Amino acid sequence: MSNIYAIGIGGSGAKCVESLVFLHSLGLFGKSRLGVLIVDADSNNGNTQRTLTNLRRSTDCQQVLGQGKTPFLAGEFRDYGVWDPLSDTGTRNLDQIFNRPAMASIAPNLEYLYDALYSPEERQVLLDVGFRGRPPIGSAVMSRLEASDVTTGRNTVWGRLFDDLEADANTAASDNPTIHLFGSVFGGTGASGVPTIGKLISQQIREYRHRVHLNATPLLPYFSFNKPEDEQQVYAETRSFTLNTQAALQYFQEHAKDVFDTIYLLGNQDSTPYSPSTGGTQQRNDAHFVELFAALSVADGLKQPIAKTQAAFISRASRDRVVWTDLPDGSSSDSARKLLGKGVRFAYSWLFNFSLELKDAREQGAKQFAKGAPWFLNFYAPGRNKPAVTDEAQRSKEDALDAWAESFLGWAQQIAASNHNQEQILFNLQGVQNNNQKNRPYQEFLGRLVIDGSVSESELRRDTIARLKEAIANQSSSQQSGTHSLVHALFEAC
Repeated sequence: MSNIYAIGIGGSGAKCVESLVFLHSLGLFGKSRLGVLIVDADSNNGNTQRTLTNLRRSTDCQQVLGQGKTPFLAGEFRDYGVWDPLSDTGTRNLDQIFNRPAMASIAPNLEYLYDALYSPEERQVLLDVGFRGRPPIGSAVMSRLEASDVTTGRNTVWGRLFDDLEADANTAASDNPTIHLFGSVFGGTGASGVPTIGKLISQQIREYRHRVHLNATPLLPYFSFNKPEDEQQVYAETRSFTLNTQAALQYFQEHAKDVFDTIYLLGNQDSTPYSPSTGGTQQRNDAHFVELFAALSVADGLKQPIAKTQAAFISRASRDRVVWTDLPDGSSSDSARKLLGKGVRFAYSWLFNFSLELKDAREQGAKQFAKGAPWFLNFYAPGRNKPAVTDEAQRSKEDALDAWAESFLGWAQQIAASNHNQEQILFNLQGVQNNNQKNRPYQEFLGRLVIDGSVSESELRRDTIARLKEAIANQSSSQQSGTHSLVHALFEAC
């Protein structure tokens, strides 16, 4: 499989990367490596921080539980960090960036044009929380960027990324790597950043561009919000989304012509309401099914030709709901449907049953616990070349999977609740919002966690945690050992 370099630009771009991280965790991209870079002037953005947290949890989990007999955590992760396009300026507003006081002497009459294009509030507002949903601000800042801004230094985020990319592109035995950019075209950072950064990347890799997929998924409007309550004068306005999108797509056409191989345009006609925020840690919007579709566009892009510019669109059968058959056509769709359903059942079974069972085993003692849990001795049996359930190394693996499963189920629950009419889609996860292991209704019938009309009632009744334990207990124990083997046995059984 091709190694993937995912670049999330702005808060929405970061959220697309979050979905991609979870798809990679489930094994959609096989043993490939997923590298992640976030571009945002608002480095404390809640969306970015949540994505980085989930990337870290997935990385930690992969390092102790990866490379098993199942696709789960088969591939690696690499975190290139967050890059701030304003980091080299030392300034945080437009007047300082463009040296407004000196305009009259440097270029007569330029000050009048500048003042006509930007209001006093836009010129002086601090950009510590990003470009405030204003494409004109973002484009002004991004237009300053040059190729050197994304290449300086081998130890910078860009330097490390390009070193890895060039090595991948020049390895004859490897598939062509892919760079995939994500960002909204109705806000500030993504609208200006996706075409600009795409063009700079294309220039940087021109010597081996013919061996690299360079794709992008610009997001059209799919959410809305009211005016923030913090009395900000410059903020993203839902009423401007359509106009912003029109201008951004024109900017995209002018500045990204012949840059990308495939461009995926995704949006939603009915907006999902989010809580208003001007940025920072308070901007932490729930995951959305549009971002899941955006992440799936990476799989499609791997199959498309290089250096043949094309655009891709997608629609769904019903405006009011999302079903599994709405996912992109082809084998990747089938794999995504299977792996997402398996992932939800696996994470739920682990977090709300197996993890708690192992805690009980430590409290009761292994011999006493094993009397009522035949599967247990397949993995933990001191004296039989198997570790004790009390071993610290085993407990650290449990902790890593607990953290991942909590994040994954939280993400899946948000996807399920992201439809504009509040109807659950794809998953039925209303009861796991808080991810509290003990204080929640217990769901024995795992099939009911996934909304799938093709599954019969008799199949749903047989799809239980008890049946999973029977399947795991009946597996040969000779090659099983410890938490690593238990996790992959459970994933396989799900």
